Amino acid sequence: MTPALANRLIDFFKTPGPYAAYLVGGGDWNWRKIPDPRWRAFVHRLDAYAPWNVGNYWKDASGDAHASTQSWIEDKKECEARGVLWMPVVYPGFSWDNLKRLPSGTSNIPRRGGKFLWEQFYELTRLDVETVYVAMFDEVDEGTAIFKVTSSPPRQAHFVGCDGLPCDWYLHVVKEGTAMLRKQRPLSMEMPL
Repeated sequence: MTPALANRLIDFFKTPGPYAAYLVGGGDWNWRKIPDPRWRAFVHRLDAYAPWNVGNYWKDASGDAHASTQSWIEDKKECEARGVLWMPVVYPGFSWDNLKRLPSGTSNIPRRGGKFLWEQFYELTRLDVETVYVAMFDEVDEGTAIFKVTSSPPRQAHFVGCDGLPCDWYLHVVKEGTAMLRKQRPLSMEMPL
């Protein structure tokens, strides 16, 4: 999308009348470093911005994957300074193996039994964030689904299962993470499940 088209769309939805809307935009997790100042300017016109963090991760010395969260403090500061609600995107893990027909394990960001997702909720609770976008409820093709799935997916494909955990495990992780964000449970790096 060009900045010109984005601004036309924003103008349309910001004009008082029957189509006026609260505008939430999503885009690059690295949005503050995009060199085109026109692009950044239209992000500042949104009511809320959700930088798409899916696939943005790092590995520790033991090889465990962790979502990259180092930009979150500055993202939050810039959005708040502009009156834009910062809506961080969290995800349980990832895989394009089935969608892209890759060999099993090629593109996996392991879920680590929910720890990958829980760490993101922990960091956001520390930042006093109240609104989070969970990616995604039903995207089995990208291995980000949090809805009920089996730990025994079809063998002719490379779907991500629940690694032997209950089929609704990630719904519970999100529920408990939300409770932590709302201060209904204590801040803890340890999952309460």
